[in-house]
Amino acid sequence: TVIGYDNQTGVFKTVSSILPGDAFWLGIPSSGSYYPSYSSSSGNGSATFGAPQASGTVSVTKAANSPSSNVAVGASNVKWASFEMTASNEDIKVDNLNVMAITSADRGLDNGKVFLNGVQVGSTKDLVGNTGINFTFGSSFILHKDTTAIIDIYADAKTSTSAAYTSGETAQIELTNESGLANGTGQVTLSGIDVPNSAVAANNITVSASSLTAAKYSGYGNQTMIAGASNAKLGSFTLSVGSMESANVNTITVALSSDEAATITDLKLVEKKDETKDGKT
Repeated sequence: TVIGYDNQTGVFKTVSSILPGDAFWLGIPSSGSYYPSYSSSSGNGSATFGAPQASGTVSVTKAANSPSSNVAVGASNVKWASFEMTASNEDIKVDNLNVMAITSADRGLDNGKVFLNGVQVGSTKDLVGNTGINFTFGSSFILHKDTTAIIDIYADAKTSTSAAYTSGETAQIELTNESGLANGTGQVTLSGIDVPNSAVAANNITVSASSLTAAKYSGYGNQTMIAGASNAKLGSFTLSVGSMESANVNTITVALSSDEAATITDLKLVEKKDETKDGKT
């Protein structure tokens, strides 16, 4: 039975429809759980009740474009992993996440951060090696029903104590699962949900030092020059670095034979930009 109350007359009354802002008493049996449906009142003070809403679930997977390329030694603010999270049945608030850095010699990563759809959530924390580090989010991490969210994990390519990695060492990010953690909350059912319900790992990434390579420029072959020529080009070389990072060249040694050293004057180095590569040498 649904019973209403008239504030102006102070009289209880039967309810045929429930309008926004109305207050009412609901008479139900003494035991059991009851969930109002969206159907209208059937009149004479009765109401229709529907089945309870299913609790939410969260799917967590490694994103197809999660990073896999090598990372430069000492690089800052590196994206190490990308994950996709999709909520079903209801919106879900994720209260916290456990993030683990599985690294060489258990050395961890410095300045770990969690990003939700491109925006940092939670504070910055060091990722201690092979240990789940808990990031808390308050109310800033909401997964909307049937919408895929992107979670990125950033950190510096340094140990959790800010020491340098050795070229060739590796790091892998994993979202860990603690049994019964219930770190997610359904926004309709208020049920506790494990996010993720099992550990999900990203790609294993190698920390690598950049390399600098020098080679003779194929477009400048052997030359015959007139003795005493001025401003003559004696050689042409290319310098290239790997994809990890740029390199600052501060010294180049030019070796000459004793005869050449006695006859060549005003030797100079000229840097020529490769305009086909956005002005980079």
